[in-house]
Parts: sequence; structure tokens; C-alpha cells
Amino acid sequence: MRYYFLILLACSILCVQCIHQRTDNNNSSVPTYLSDHADSLKNLNNIILSPNEIITELLTGTKWLNTDIVNPKTNSVKYINTNREAINLGVYIADFAYLNFSENRTNALDYFKVIRDLAQKNDIYGCFDAIIFDRIQNNLANRDSLVLISQEMYYHMSDILENSNRPKVNAFISSGALVESLYLTVMNISKYSDNEPLVKKLFEQEQLVQSLNSFISTFKNDPDSKTICEQINSLKIIMDQAERKYTKRKVTRDKNNHFDVKGGEDRKVTEILFNEFKNKVILIRNDMVNVSN
Repeated sequence: MRYYFLILLACSILCVQCIHQRTDNNNSSVPTYLSDHADSLKNLNNIILSPNEIITELLTGTKWLNTDIVNPKTNSVKYINTNREAINLGVYIADFAYLNFSENRTNALDYFKVIRDLAQKNDIYGCFDAIIFDRIQNNLANRDSLVLISQEMYYHMSDILENSNRPKVNAFISSGALVESLYLTVMNISKYSDNEPLVKKLFEQEQLVQSLNSFISTFKNDPDSKTICEQINSLKIIMDQAERKYTKRKVTRDKNNHFDVKGGEDRKVTEILFNEFKNKVILIRNDMVNVSN
């Protein structure tokens, strides 16, 4: 059953919509890569969301990223439960994407090794090999190339899990990746008044959170799955409190094949609501990476 593909592709569509909504305020054009994928939207199974796409969507435009907030690589050998290893494989994949997206990519290779080792502990082979390692090493100065490599790895891993019928492992990995992506975002928002557009964009990921919650809930007989489901749902409850205003959406395409989208859903997120969400994300993430669990 290709259930997790449907969940991830739903998240992808949401991120496309969120990028579109950013144009409501500044009337700028959507990047060309969206039009490149327009035909693929007709075949939803071709679209998979990677942590790199989440981080790129949320943190594009952020002037400086704090690379000290990633999960220490020394923690990776301390997770002895297979479920925790899968969860933190997702965490480290998000960290790897985040480091590649930042200007400080000196630890990228070390985090790739962590991902490779945790993947092998989850019997995932073939997508974190020496060829990929060499490609990363040869492109450390090229952020765009690292972004592509990171996405390819995630796509390949998803294919392996799908073909081997292991949706629960993918659910754990996806949960760790999403929570870590949200964590890395909120930790880069130190002052609400200076980051209101980013806060709004963050709350626009509600459907992504809901989709993951629905996915992980199918394995609720597993104690770890049940805990994660409750944690993800607590984020959804907070995000759902944001005030919404709807206007008619209008989409146009210029001669350069760029989309311009106006209207749609607008959200009002108060500072109190954001702080509640931030604190909850930090609490959940710290529980996920806790080596004592």
C-alpha cells in the first residue's frame, strides 16, 4: 500500500501552495521550479517531500542560520531502540539538509556518516554509499549541488522503504524529520516582531502536520507511534487556533512560465500563540533526541 507516498505528496502540494501564498503580499513571481513540476502534479505519486524542501520553504531569506542547534552527532550511537534510531535518522536527515542550506557546511560529511550508520541499523542500504559520499565531498562549496544530492538521497530511501513494504519505519523517519525541521525553524526566530512573515509561513504547514499525524496514527498499537501521534496532534491543535481569512485565489502565468498567485488563505498568528507553538516544538524535539528514552 502506497499510503506514505500519498501523505508525503499531500505535504508537497501544501508547500507549493505556501510558496504561492507568499506572492500575495509582494506580487513577486513563484520560482521557475514550480512550473517545471506543474505537469508532474497530475501524477501525484511522482512528488515526494524531503526535509530539504521543508527547510528551503521555511528558511529561504533568513540572513543567518545557527548551526549549533542541530542534534550532536555524538548522540547517534546512543540510541539503542530501533524505533528511536529510525526517528533520529529523520532528525539527522533534517540536520544534514539544514547544514547544507547554511553557509557553514564544514560538518556536512560527518552528518552524512551519521545518517549512513543509522540507515544501516534500520536495514536501509544503497542510498548512502561511497559514491554519494564522494559527490558531497566534491560539492561542499556548492550549496545548490548539495541540495540536489540531499533530495536524491531522501527520494531513494523512500523508494527502498516503499518497495520493501516498511511504512512504519518511514513514518518514524518522517516524524523525526518534520519535528526537527520545525525545531530548526523556531530556533531561528528569536524576536516575533522581526519575523512575522516567517511565523505565518510556519503556521501554513498545518496540513503537513495533519497529514503526518494521520499517517503515524495507523501504527498506534506501537507505543512509540502512539506517543508521536499525540505529540504531532498537540502541534496541530495549536496551529488550528490561528485566525483565518479567505479571499478568492487568482493564478496567472507570464511568458517566462512563472506563476503569479494572489488571494487564498491568510493567517493571523499572535505572539502568544507562536510562543506556545515554539515551546511545544522544543519540548517534543528534545524528547525525540533524548538518549535516555
